[in-house]
Amino acid sequence: MIKKTLLVLLGLLLLLIISASLLFFSTYFSGVANRFLPENWQIATPSGGFSANQTGIHLPQLIVQYQQCPLVALDNLSFNPQGYQLSAAKVTLDYHCFGLFPESEKDESDFSLNKWLLLAPATKLTVDELAWQNLPADLSPRLSQLLVTPAKIQAVHRGRKLSFSLKQQAVEFEGDFTNGRLSGNVSYHPSETEKHNLLFTTQLNENILSLPQYFESDYHWILPENIVSEKGLQEGSLGLTWQSDNDNNLLGNLTFISETQPENKLALPFKFDFAQLEIYQGKFHWGWLPDFPINGSTTATLKPKNIMQGEIFPLETVFRMNLFSEDKHTLSLATTSGVIESPDYFILPLTLSGYVKYHGFRLFSQATIDANQSGLTFSPKSMFQIISGQERLLTIKELTIPLGTVEINRYGVSGPLQAHLKAESPDFSDIDFQLKGQARHFKMGLSEVFDDFDGKGNKNFWGWTLDGGAMLKSLNSKVKLAGKGNWHNNVIQFLQLDGEMNGTNIGNAELAPSQLKLTEPVKFFYEDWTLTGGAELRSPVLSFNYGGKLPQPRAKVTFNGELETLQFKGEFQAGKVGPLMLDAKRQLKANASEFVGNIQWASQPASVFQSLIPPKINWVIKSGTVKGNTQFQTQAQKGLVASGELSITDAGLSLPKGEINGIEFNFPFQLSGDHLTFGQRKPIAVKIAEINAGVPIQNVHVNIDGHYPYSQKQPLNLRKLELDLLDGKLKVEHFALPQVKVALLQLENIRFERLMEVANYQQIDLRGKANATLPFWLSGEPCYVCDGRLEQTETSYLKISNALMKAISQSSGYSERILLYLLNDTKVTDMAASINVPKSGDMKLAAQLKLQLNQQEKAKVNFNYTHQENIFGLWNLMNAASNIEQQIENHIYQKLDNNK
Repeated sequence: MIKKTLLVLLGLLLLLIISASLLFFSTYFSGVANRFLPENWQIATPSGGFSANQTGIHLPQLIVQYQQCPLVALDNLSFNPQGYQLSAAKVTLDYHCFGLFPESEKDESDFSLNKWLLLAPATKLTVDELAWQNLPADLSPRLSQLLVTPAKIQAVHRGRKLSFSLKQQAVEFEGDFTNGRLSGNVSYHPSETEKHNLLFTTQLNENILSLPQYFESDYHWILPENIVSEKGLQEGSLGLTWQSDNDNNLLGNLTFISETQPENKLALPFKFDFAQLEIYQGKFHWGWLPDFPINGSTTATLKPKNIMQGEIFPLETVFRMNLFSEDKHTLSLATTSGVIESPDYFILPLTLSGYVKYHGFRLFSQATIDANQSGLTFSPKSMFQIISGQERLLTIKELTIPLGTVEINRYGVSGPLQAHLKAESPDFSDIDFQLKGQARHFKMGLSEVFDDFDGKGNKNFWGWTLDGGAMLKSLNSKVKLAGKGNWHNNVIQFLQLDGEMNGTNIGNAELAPSQLKLTEPVKFFYEDWTLTGGAELRSPVLSFNYGGKLPQPRAKVTFNGELETLQFKGEFQAGKVGPLMLDAKRQLKANASEFVGNIQWASQPASVFQSLIPPKINWVIKSGTVKGNTQFQTQAQKGLVASGELSITDAGLSLPKGEINGIEFNFPFQLSGDHLTFGQRKPIAVKIAEINAGVPIQNVHVNIDGHYPYSQKQPLNLRKLELDLLDGKLKVEHFALPQVKVALLQLENIRFERLMEVANYQQIDLRGKANATLPFWLSGEPCYVCDGRLEQTETSYLKISNALMKAISQSSGYSERILLYLLNDTKVTDMAASINVPKSGDMKLAAQLKLQLNQQEKAKVNFNYTHQENIFGLWNLMNAASNIEQQIENHIYQKLDNNK
């Protein structure tokens, strides 16, 4: 209708040219011209008629009216007969008057522009300023900006050729019409970052109001990001062509190519027979998501009521859109009986079926959908399923989303939205979770697709309950979870989460069934892939294979950061042990989580570790303090790698048959997997004030370095062992485990009387000092002590008790009494002995003594003595009374510890 109106205006201008050339001298110009105009059309010259001078004919003002509304006003109109040049200083168009035209026109009369051009003489038309008035307030800002800016127009007519140009601040147009062919170039540059350009060519019919039989156009644009955020649409080209076939049908093609992303394109071949539009073999490709491009084809038939009469609705439609998979499978969206009653009302029964595969994802759907102007409603048995796929480091085995009675409209998804996920991650296997909930205007993370809901109630919300479980790979333990959460705006959050973990083995320990709960809501900000929250894991006991345990272990952590590089802060406590403070960073890799961090352990009483000592050993920690720190790293290939230092100060142990007091050492270590290395830079200096376990030992000093577990290539070394023993000293220069060479135990200045006292042997009084060198094998292979040597370092004195003398005198023979007399009250001037202890423990002592009688200084005796006794039995006999006392004391310590 607008096109025909503009053609009428063009006809009026041509009529003006003809009339002016014939009647320029007439004072009745408007009256004569009005007789040729259609009904409701008039022209007026309110400022007077034509005037003529040597430059031509002039008209102050000419107004073209429609229904008495000033549609067009031409000011300072001039016509120069020489060259037929027509010009106007200003042409004003009234926007309001254009609204008076009828909405539709039934007039089917032909309008031939060629005939008009043949009637009109060769003419040049110039308009210095084209302006609009009475623009509506609700006009779009962009169109309003164009219309308020005046434009300059120039048209040149020569025979059958009409050239036309328009220049405005943002728009330039140049066009030619020759022998029915119209071509033009339109450019629109509102800013430096926004540009539009349209080239077109068409062959008009004799009746230019009818659809051309040939058309070709090419439209290019550049748009800034603030207008179009989608990169693929910021720069592109759109082509439209058609031409008629032998049956007078129009065959054409609509194409689109993104010039920033050339792989994104569209081609829609079509056929128009003036009754319906048919699209066939349409193809499209769009990289909607980096790993999920839309690639497919489409066919469609659009049948309006009567397009030639301008009646579009009801518009019947049939279409099918196929999404092609990498493995040539198809997901189809189709309707066979769609009806669009009006722009505001339509009914489209749709089916979505089939499956496709994209980059490891296999998507399956079987759904029936009722689509109308309000949105989409899924039938009860509809569902969508991802059979397999990979999302970052999450492997999706199956994701099923039932869609029964779910509605999707301009505000999002509403209804009983559910999901069932089976998956696997680097940390978990056999993931199986179900979400059941209710969605209200839920946008599914696609905020740019849906409008904001402006009503009451929750907006962009999906609330759900969670139930399921998974296998924790690192502990090989099943975890069951149940909770509540929601997806609101750009946050997925767990408000409640309760979990149960089966009992599991951890190396040489066993963790009893554990409970998991949230201490802070877990929030996942999916747009930047970050996570925050807090959780706590509790268990009744952590038991070690050797018999010790940690009661009520509890791990409490908070976390935040990018999902695959989380920061952790937390604490570990078990009964009285701890808290141990944790600060770590998690890096999620393809195979497992890797952690880097440190653990700080403040000083606390050593007695908190009492539970780590098996009850059957009956050791009681009496005193001392413990503290430490550790830097650690876990890796999929290397396991746990750690380094740190453990400090023990003034610790004391009560043993059933003794006690150890004054234990002190700093223990720097490095741990790799199950292998412990320590004392590399500086040996560990261990100090023990006292060991009383049968033989009193004081002032133990030993340096330790090496490895555990140990091997011949990586031994555990004890160096510079020194302790006070029997008023003398025991020294070992070097002792290694496993033992591959003999260790030498050096005894210095051992007092015989202290040995007799420890052995509780009161029948003989032996006084003096001795040194010994004992080659020692810990395993007893080939012997515990092999060829040991014992030598006195000073004159010794031997005296037999009166009771023993009396007993021997009464029960022994004459020779035994003489020997006893010689040995009693004797000075030992020289003593040397060999000591051997085989694996059986039967010690063999062979001694050579040189004696001098105290009563007769000149009487000297050489005495050879051999003795055999099992050292294991002897040890149990030593200090028997002290053992009983110590057992009573140890029992008291146990009672005190149990009552803490």
